[in-house]
Amino acid sequence: MVWQILKDNNLDPAPKRSEVTWTEFLRSPDQLAGSRALVRDRGSQFIDAFDETFRTEGFQILRTPVR
Repeated sequence: MVWQILKDNNLDPAPKRSEVTWTEFLRSPDQLAGSRALVRDRGSQFIDAFDETFRTEGFQILRTPVR
């Protein structure tokens, strides 16, 4: 899904960090309009700052159950 959003918005997979913040990126794709939650696994790569970026945009963070 992320790849498709990047492609649809003519964005490179790794934009320069000084040009676009995550918050600006999340506000720009129309595909996210109306979205209310982010479903993710419990991987250690998802630090609190990652979740907080989505929370500040009004997303609820839903973690998959522990297996």
